[in-house]
Amino acid sequence: MKALPEKQRQQSVLPLLGAYREPEKPLRGSPTPTEEFHTAVQAAKIGADKDIPHLPATLIDKYVTDLQHLGLL
Repeated sequence: MKALPEKQRQQSVLPLLGAYREPEKPLRGSPTPTEEFHTAVQAAKIGADKDIPHLPATLIDKYVTDLQHLGLL
């Protein structure tokens, strides 16, 4: 990736790699409390219901099946 032209390097994952050089300290729980996250999503008016989008069981089943076909589960 370092051999790519500068514009392509900036659009690659290369700038993000530094964040993974040192592991983060373990955290018990969530860095953002659930209610704070929920309020932020509602304020941003995300999704058709302006709330946290829900995934149907059929989509989750598809993801699991795809991961199994790839040998990742």
